[in-house]
Amino acid sequence: MAASRYSHIHFAFANIYSDFKVAMAPKVNEQFVKFMKTTSGVKKILNFGGWSFSTNHDTRPYFGRLNVVQFLKDNKLDDLDFDWEYPGATDISGSVLGSPEDGVYYLRFLQSVKAKLPASNTLSIALPASYWYLRNFPVDKMSATVDYFIHITYDLHGQWDYGSKDVRANANPGCPTGNCLRSHVNLTETMTALSMVTKAGVQASKIMIGVSSYGRSFKVADRSCTGVNCKFTGSNIQSDADPGDCTATSGYIADAELNMLLDA
Repeated sequence: MAASRYSHIHFAFANIYSDFKVAMAPKVNEQFVKFMKTTSGVKKILNFGGWSFSTNHDTRPYFGRLNVVQFLKDNKLDDLDFDWEYPGATDISGSVLGSPEDGVYYLRFLQSVKAKLPASNTLSIALPASYWYLRNFPVDKMSATVDYFIHITYDLHGQWDYGSKDVRANANPGCPTGNCLRSHVNLTETMTALSMVTKAGVQASKIMIGVSSYGRSFKVADRSCTGVNCKFTGSNIQSDADPGDCTATSGYIADAELNMLLDA
């Protein structure tokens, strides 16, 4: 990767342990060392959280007590980024149930981190595109604390829509059963998501649009279907799609794997 082409590079994700210290898993640490050596001249940002961390029973309680500022100073990082998916959420299968106060506690945590950061360092967080999850983020108050937001304007649809029946703020409009094929990126839905944040008082200049390097995969119920409401099989937690050769996970497939399929 030609680092000179970029102003900011995020490294995801750091591990959090039961004593609230920050460290890297052995294989990840090898990548982190290379990251620190090859990104001179650009802002080096360390990400905390992500889907696996946020939904894990063992790690989710640590979010508010991370010793992150010291880790930033020790490793001469430029910025910190947090990706909590999602404060207050009560509908994520296998995850610890959120509480209505999560958003307020998250704001206080961010304010505490910002107060301890050197003035030259910045703070950012990820924001969901779905109102169902965004509603628990006090974005107007957060905007006064964080330097920018990374809007997750992808994963707008996926296997999890199966059986939603539009209960999650119209998760899959026009599809009563939820399991209609929809792209996980959508310009109209992205513009709607952005307008929710700006109308809440966040400056547009503080919003970075998220772009994925993968697609969502499904197994269609009827391969002959060509309409707008073709169905996919499985359940809201289980995809029947064939896993990719590299990602080895049903339900999503990397761009490189898609290119291999197109070239086959």
